[in-house]
Amino acid sequence: MGLIQKFVLFLGHPTYALTVVIFSMLISSGLGSGLSRRLLGRSEGRLIKALGLVAVLAAVLALLTGWLLTVSVGLPWLSKRS
Repeated sequence: MGLIQKFVLFLGHPTYALTVVIFSMLISSGLGSGLSRRLLGRSEGRLIKALGLVAVLAAVLALLTGWLLTVSVGLPWLSKRS
């Protein structure tokens, strides 16, 4: 919900924000599911390391996304689209 709210401020319309956030979640979960079987296999040691990496990446992404949206919210509409 917080990500949708930030994207509403960034994109200026709730429909665009909801579309972008849901699309991103669906694509990233599909890619993650497909890659996890190929990269991890059945090894538990690799799984624990991968879960730790995902947690760290999620925290970094949350911090960077918030900062980037705050910095770029004042940009003109045409520069946000590309």
